[in-house]
Amino acid sequence: MKYIIAIILVCSYVQALHTSCNKLDASKFTPLHKPEDLVYSGYLDVNDSTESVLAFLFYGHQSAKTVEELKNYPTMIYLNGLISETSQIGNFLEIGPIRINLNGEMEKNLNTWNSKFNLLFVDLEIGTGYSYHEFPADIPINAD
Repeated sequence: MKYIIAIILVCSYVQALHTSCNKLDASKFTPLHKPEDLVYSGYLDVNDSTESVLAFLFYGHQSAKTVEELKNYPTMIYLNGLISETSQIGNFLEIGPIRINLNGEMEKNLNTWNSKFNLLFVDLEIGTGYSYHEFPADIPINAD
């Protein structure tokens, strides 16, 4: 349940359902984050003919203190391998800086890949996770 609440809190700070990128004060979600952590959330337009968007969450490298410093570290883009699964599963259960443990509590992930990379988690496809679809026809029905 705390996993779901954390995702709702992160995504509720996004202002519009168009391509957007907003810096979050992640310390408002959990004291495990510091206010200066470079955490961003937003949406990516998929095409001009629809309002459907893909949701993303970005963590700047743990050592980066400014946006300018982000370029000093490689960025890993995490896309779930299975169709119709949110990438936030990989974020909160596998490689992100904050992990949801077996008791449903948030804890620092001591093995986060964020110590080596900027991390970008993108929900694929439209209608998955916090991605938004304007029309049901926008949701893919096959791999093509």
